[in-house]
Amino acid sequence: MPRFHRVVKVLSLVGFGVVVGGCSVSTEAVKDAQKNVERVQSVLGAGALRLPSIPVDIDDSGRIRSVAGFDTKVVDDIAESLTGSPLIGRIAVLNKEYVAWFKRADIQHITLASRDEGLFVLVNGEALPYIAWDEDSIEAALDTLGQFQKDGHGAYLVTADAFQAIDAMLPVLQSLGVRLDIRLPRQDGVAAIPLPEDDAFDLALTDEEIDAVPLQTVDVEVEYRELPRDENGERRGWVPSLFGFSTIDLQTVGEPLDVKVPQLRLRDDIRRRFEDKAIGSMGLEARADGLFFTVDGRLMPHLAWSEATLTNLSELLDRLYPSGTDLPSDARWVPVVRSTAPMYNDFSVAVLLRFPEG
Repeated sequence: MPRFHRVVKVLSLVGFGVVVGGCSVSTEAVKDAQKNVERVQSVLGAGALRLPSIPVDIDDSGRIRSVAGFDTKVVDDIAESLTGSPLIGRIAVLNKEYVAWFKRADIQHITLASRDEGLFVLVNGEALPYIAWDEDSIEAALDTLGQFQKDGHGAYLVTADAFQAIDAMLPVLQSLGVRLDIRLPRQDGVAAIPLPEDDAFDLALTDEEIDAVPLQTVDVEVEYRELPRDENGERRGWVPSLFGFSTIDLQTVGEPLDVKVPQLRLRDDIRRRFEDKAIGSMGLEARADGLFFTVDGRLMPHLAWSEATLTNLSELLDRLYPSGTDLPSDARWVPVVRSTAPMYNDFSVAVLLRFPEG
């Protein structure tokens, strides 16, 4: 094998080790990886790095058979040097029942890729809706997530240790272009589906989608109001108000008519978090190019889609859950998403939640 190809494969394995080890590697190790990426970028230029594709072959038992053409024993040696644990070839990464399910559905490979514009998933080379990001949205997400660490101030999303790992890893994922092509066992006699080319990640909307007028536009602004304090001066929390009417107002109106209106009071631990961090608003907007989430006007990484990716999602669900399938309890949502996904980009829906200021 030419020396260049050996170097490429070793780089691929190192990239794979960073990704699979991310959940178990110490924060210091992730930060070291980030520094190494930044050093290479300073030599090659400011653009994001793009590692070669890393093929990962899975056998019928769900275990990794090889990575980048290397047997798992070689991969384990590298993983042990990176993470201190040679786990890659010793555990089943997929339940064998899932492997058999994917084989019946003729799912031959799943591509996972991080790019400077987002985090992509392709099934049999067909792109699904993906997580889109840029430096500003990643910074906003980390700032917001940092405000929701477990620290005794109400509701939380992550522990301090988990946040440190995410804080170190997200910028690395954006700047280090890693692509894993997970190849699954194939049915006998079924033709192989080629792995996707790089242009499979070019998912810009068509001119027709950009120019299309939404079938329906909905803009809703919900304002949370603070309830009057009780007779002891204790705070009673926040309730939502729509078009100037709070749920307390609606309860008053509905009581003579024997209509029960839920109060929908915000959980106290969430309220305390919002107050402590002075969070004034949260927004959710669905439109032709995706589902967007904002906190105090700052855009987070969002779910990006197009008519093609939504259609691919619907077709994938149809392949995994053919009509007449007895759905498990955790998959009752499948028929709804399967039938409605291709229409998500036809509507424009925006919801803004405002919270009381200090």
